Order: sequence, then structure tokens, then C-alpha cells
Amino acid sequence: MKFPKRSQSHNHAPSPQPLSWLTPNIRRWAYSVITAVVPLLIVYGVLDQQTAPLWIALAASVLGTATAAAHTPRDGDLSGDV
Repeated sequence: MKFPKRSQSHNHAPSPQPLSWLTPNIRRWAYSVITAVVPLLIVYGVLDQQTAPLWIALAASVLGTATAAAHTPRDGDLSGDV
């Protein structure tokens, strides 16, 4: 089954960039640091093994949700020009 080619023009409002410093590279770095620090916190007794995955999930959720919220148009107008 062949699918039709999608048009390259997008009819949506431009994404706001209020957190210009929160680039994909910065997010990748933050995820790496978090996943490296959590095992260290377990070794030093700050976290236990049962709650560590919850902290990683919380950090990923906060980073992901904050990024999505910051880069989503808020006025509800999805018909703006790019």
C-alpha cells in the first residue's frame, strides 16, 4: 500500500521559544546527568533502589512536560503562518 506524499507546508502557528536555552542538546545532557546521578545517590544511601526509577520518571516527566508546555502556542490559534 502506497501512502500519498505529505505536503511540506505546515498550517499551524509557530511554536513559541521562551526557553531558547532548552535545546535538544541541553535536554539530552540533562537526561544523561540525571540517569548517571541516580545510581550514585543509591550507592551513597540517599535513594533506595525501589524509589530510584520513580525519581528518574519524575525528572523525565518534568523535563518533557516543561518543554512541551513552553513550546506550545497558548492562544488556541492553530492557523498562523510559519
